[in-house]
Amino acid sequence: MGKRILGSFLMMMLLFMVGCTIKEEPMPGQEGIRGIFSWTSSMHLEDLDTFIKVMDHLELNTVFQTISSSADVADVQMFLARAAKENLSVYVLTGDPTWGLDEEGESMIRRIERMAWINDHVPEDHRLKGIVMDVEPYLLPEFKEDQEEIMAAFVSGLKKAYEVAKSKELEFIVCIPYYYDHWMLEEALYEIIVEASDQVAVMNYYVGKELEHLSLEATYAKEAKKDMMTIYEMKPPGTHGLTERNTYYALGFSAVEENFTAIQEALAEQRIHLVYHDYNAVKELLGYE
Repeated sequence: MGKRILGSFLMMMLLFMVGCTIKEEPMPGQEGIRGIFSWTSSMHLEDLDTFIKVMDHLELNTVFQTISSSADVADVQMFLARAAKENLSVYVLTGDPTWGLDEEGESMIRRIERMAWINDHVPEDHRLKGIVMDVEPYLLPEFKEDQEEIMAAFVSGLKKAYEVAKSKELEFIVCIPYYYDHWMLEEALYEIIVEASDQVAVMNYYVGKELEHLSLEATYAKEAKKDMMTIYEMKPPGTHGLTERNTYYALGFSAVEENFTAIQEALAEQRIHLVYHDYNAVKELLGYE
């Protein structure tokens, strides 16, 4: 009887150990992106410790950071060094509505070439991972009258910039609103997702309808086997015309996380990443002001 008990005990221990080995941690680079948009031109150099506290508080691993084309190289190097120390991925966040008029993508390409130059002047583990193009041509006054023509030029420019980014080994992410399909711009949306980006970051600013508004974008992304980002607005109502239906300012971070979990469950076959907009609003909400 004693041998049977000992044998059963050993078998249970073996099964326990096997079970433990099956539950592996994600491989480096495979973890989901939890990011934040930051338009802070100083790159937080006046208070990097607070920046890191904000990132840690929300367990964020990625910052989409605006870096001026005229920024001092030493400042950029300092920011990238601190980000690397904290195991944060850094992408450049840039864009202007007028870039949507350039079918050659020259302004976008100049930013990409600047990034590649920076990467040549920092250690390999400090390098920028890629670029987010936040162009928004629909903000142009002429967009209503020349919608199809402008979108065609925009997509053309994106495709050319995307090819340059690939040649520089930089990820190319395009920021889009959730409503291109509602504006009957499905063809342009398809080309942006499938042919002109590594993934899209959807400005999903409509509380409670995030999953519904991702449906077509998710279909195209799944076809192309590409990831997507869903961006949550945290700025207060009244800012840039935002209303309570556009922002989670009053609902808080737990509501964002709950919504994002529901999206992940509904789109379980795809990789969807969470992004907050933007750093200053998030910092204020967390009480780090």
